[in-house]
Amino acid sequence: MTSSIPCRLYADGLRRLGFPEEVTDYFDEHVEADAVHEQIAGRDLAGALAEDNPEMLGDIMFGAAACLTVDGWMAGHMLDAFSRGESSLHARAAR
Repeated sequence: MTSSIPCRLYADGLRRLGFPEEVTDYFDEHVEADAVHEQIAGRDLAGALAEDNPEMLGDIMFGAAACLTVDGWMAGHMLDAFSRGESSLHARAAR
């Protein structure tokens, strides 16, 4: 549910670097496709689950918050590693 904006940034960055349309098409396509998937997941799946089982609303919200938190941790880790000129992979995996 959080990939539309990064895909737009990837496509724009690749265009600035001079990559051809064949490369940027993938990310451009996913901007729209992932936005549709976001609506399906949020409204049709999670929304319908909450409507059918209102007692699960707290669990649904916790799951969404946990997902966003972990995504933020990972993004922070990757950006920190990038700013240090290091790999963001585990030391053993980076070999």
